[in-house]
Amino acid sequence: MGRLSTQLGMLPSLLAVHNSCEAMKIKRVTQMSTAVHILSKHPAMHATMSEVCQLLRIYLTIPLSSATAERSFSCRP
Repeated sequence: MGRLSTQLGMLPSLLAVHNSCEAMKIKRVTQMSTAVHILSKHPAMHATMSEVCQLLRIYLTIPLSSATAERSFSCRP
């Protein structure tokens, strides 16, 4: 958890690097898609921000709902 905390603390610096290279500046990251966009624009940061990248991968692959699975158990022929 220590590395993740450190890397999360580095996100404002990554945002500053991104803003120095891009015409459209980002003031605040309010959506996960913005964080994914920033990291995808700077592939060299993947090694530095490995824990954040892993966290985003997990977040993006976990289903929002398990209703389909639950519904299959409650169906009766």
